[in-house]
Amino acid sequence: MPDPRQYVRPGQRLQIAASQINALNDMMRVKTGFRGGPQTAPEPAQNIVLIKNNSGADVPWLGVLGISGVEISPVGGSLTGNTDEDRKAREFASRPVLTGVAPLSSAHGWSIVIAMEPIASGSMGRAAVGGVFACRVFAGSAGRYATIKDGDVTQLARSHCGPVLLLWQQGEWAVGVM
Repeated sequence: MPDPRQYVRPGQRLQIAASQINALNDMMRVKTGFRGGPQTAPEPAQNIVLIKNNSGADVPWLGVLGISGVEISPVGGSLTGNTDEDRKAREFASRPVLTGVAPLSSAHGWSIVIAMEPIASGSMGRAAVGGVFACRVFAGSAGRYATIKDGDVTQLARSHCGPVLLLWQQGEWAVGVM
């Protein structure tokens, strides 16, 4: 394979390694100068993670999932080797992907995420695991906090203690912080 750092002349055939394409895609995601025109959405904060929805139901925007594990396990791999397990460990180290299920207070307690976009059943999407975020909270209860509403992937429930401190709420709409 030719040196990947050399310039290409018009009409010359290209041989591009997957690692080169992935590096270019990473640069385009991170460096805003690569994106033409105005941005349509804010850059994801460090409190945003990827999560695979294993709940069996579609999760709406601002819905809730209980964290059940990770999609790619690093167990048995190293960050420097060449085996499939090593590749999985490197992928895990660069950006872990969580798995989520319908939340249950007995199983998940404070281990929840808030969906930052609709996430279809079996698909991956972005979710907040900390910081300040918008959320939906069942308006019929009292308290300054929000917690899991057992089995409900659409909203949280107000309570007197819980993983989410409510900074503001009007009706079902709220701003919370974890």
